Amino acid sequence: MPVIRAKKVATFSDSVRVNVHVGYSQYQDLAAVIAILKDLKIRHVRDGGRFNISKLKQLGAEGIKTLYIMNPHNDGTVPNSTYAISKNNTSGVAIIDTTITKWDAQKVIAEMGMANLDGLEGLNEVDLPGNTAKYFWSEADKTKVSTDRASAYSWIKYQEKFAKDLWAAVKGNSATASLSVVSPSLGGTYTFDGKNPIPNQSTYTDFCNGHYYENGGNGFNDGASYIGINQYFANVVFPGNYANRNLAAATGGTDGNSDMYRQCYEIGYAPKPMYVTECGIHTGKDPYSISYSAHAKYIPRMFVEYFRLGFPATYSYELINMGSNADGEGGREESFGLYETDLSPKPAAVQLKAMMAIVGEATDNRSTADELDYTLTHVMPSGYTKTGLVDDVLLQKADGTFVLMVYHNIGIATVNKTGRSPSLSHPNVTTTLTLPRNFNIKNTTLRTDLVAPTATSVSNVSSYTFPINDTVTILELTPVTVAPSPAPSAYTLATVGTVATATISVATNGNLQLTSSNAYGGLTSDNLAYYSKAASSTVSTKISARVGATMVGGTEAWANAGIMLRETNDSNSKMVSIIVTRSQGLYIDQRTVKGGNSSNVYANATAVRPNYIQAIRNGSTLTISTSADGITWSTVYTTSSFSFATEYRIGYFVSSGNSAETVDVKFDYVNS
Repeated sequence: MPVIRAKKVATFSDSVRVNVHVGYSQYQDLAAVIAILKDLKIRHVRDGGRFNISKLKQLGAEGIKTLYIMNPHNDGTVPNSTYAISKNNTSGVAIIDTTITKWDAQKVIAEMGMANLDGLEGLNEVDLPGNTAKYFWSEADKTKVSTDRASAYSWIKYQEKFAKDLWAAVKGNSATASLSVVSPSLGGTYTFDGKNPIPNQSTYTDFCNGHYYENGGNGFNDGASYIGINQYFANVVFPGNYANRNLAAATGGTDGNSDMYRQCYEIGYAPKPMYVTECGIHTGKDPYSISYSAHAKYIPRMFVEYFRLGFPATYSYELINMGSNADGEGGREESFGLYETDLSPKPAAVQLKAMMAIVGEATDNRSTADELDYTLTHVMPSGYTKTGLVDDVLLQKADGTFVLMVYHNIGIATVNKTGRSPSLSHPNVTTTLTLPRNFNIKNTTLRTDLVAPTATSVSNVSSYTFPINDTVTILELTPVTVAPSPAPSAYTLATVGTVATATISVATNGNLQLTSSNAYGGLTSDNLAYYSKAASSTVSTKISARVGATMVGGTEAWANAGIMLRETNDSNSKMVSIIVTRSQGLYIDQRTVKGGNSSNVYANATAVRPNYIQAIRNGSTLTISTSADGITWSTVYTTSSFSFATEYRIGYFVSSGNSAETVDVKFDYVNS
């Protein structure tokens, strides 16, 4: 089974964000808006407007930070004082207005407060002609910004100047340098060779910026027909369509040419990560809209899919409708909300809330989540041949519970350019999850209506078959293990041989965190961190452990940890060790003569962590076993000629396997 490193649940929940317009009438009951955001466990919003700052600070007081959009038009928020401020005259034409007091980046930060900000963002959809017409080159040069890309005053050059100046203003002050700067955004400038004319601006941004409204299908990838739909990608709606997956690649589960969406709608470019600062879909009656039930599928899946694609932040557009409460009423701009104008939830909000109730964890102080080895196999229904369109995301909570989110990333509607897009329905995919040991599993499958989903559970299984479809199925996986032992007593930490550093952390439930630096042994000597206690040959001895999935630090494939019996702590002592490596399998080595060569007596190169391992010594008989669950053991090595001195040592060890690396290993069960 493949070993997958989980992402922390807190990292995923931190990526779930939303656009707001706190200055609009729909947001006038700010206490209710705050309650909605907290109910959804959303802690990040996107907005702008200097006259909204007092309201945005109220959000900040509740732990909800703002990505603030800078805007020289009306708002007067600019990188520095050289910029011209504009407003519309009575004819709706932009003119320079010197009566508006400029707020440069440092003024915005001071008024908002660093604690209330996620960062400052450049111009919003600067390429749209209606937006371009609002801007003037500078206070000194009052030339209007041009839609002509070849002009010396083009919007391309203006947005680049704005981005550079914003970066300099924020990063040039040590007090604000830690604040993120996000590139300007595009509203739709691209060519069908998959590029836009924006130069790479990665040297003066922390995060690229993309707006992905995928309700019109992916015209960059007409693709082949699938499930009876001609030019499938161009004619269906589903989150992630602009990732430009192609049907041939989907057969094997890999993405197609995924550079295209980065180059069509993004400003910034690699190697910087990208914020999706606007995305979503509308439920009105205009062209390309979708039904409420399809919307309920789209929104939770959008957040999961964009996280899977590697976006650290996804801002849904938007929290509250701008128009009618009636299903099917209102135009495009009025109906993107998760909530109606009267703050009643759409089905998408109910299902998002249910998802975030499981994965809305705010903090996790671990450096990394654990690994899990698992396999998903899918039995596709008739006519559905592309298993690569079934996706999953593995997360882990701070308490160790794994969360596996699985979904068929299939179209939820067919594109309608004249009205509401007809919803699609699909048969279930029968999926089997195979695990390396027994787990208790709770299954929550999101719905498409205003009813919160009900979880089902199974206990103590290593294989679980369940249906999935185009909503998100969330599996909470809690390992079934033997009861944890009390913290080891009478143990001491020692360095055997040449080890730069060795550290130990012992939890009250017996879990160990053992670190070894610059340790690499040979045949005649060992170099390792050893946490051990005295044992006697006159008494039967048993020691067991589970070498957990977490092995942090370095890249050495032969970094290892496990159980060891040694005659002494001398580096060339007689010993027997059960060795669990980072990625090279499980081995048993022994040295039967002090100063002699060690020899391998058991090898399983395909074994993967986590592993339960156990050694039992009874007189001259030594039995070594492994287990998937810590309950049922299989003997892998035994000898009846084991010989140590009367007094010897037993314990747990870690070796970095490389004289230039450090490795930190978690034993999440020990018993001796």
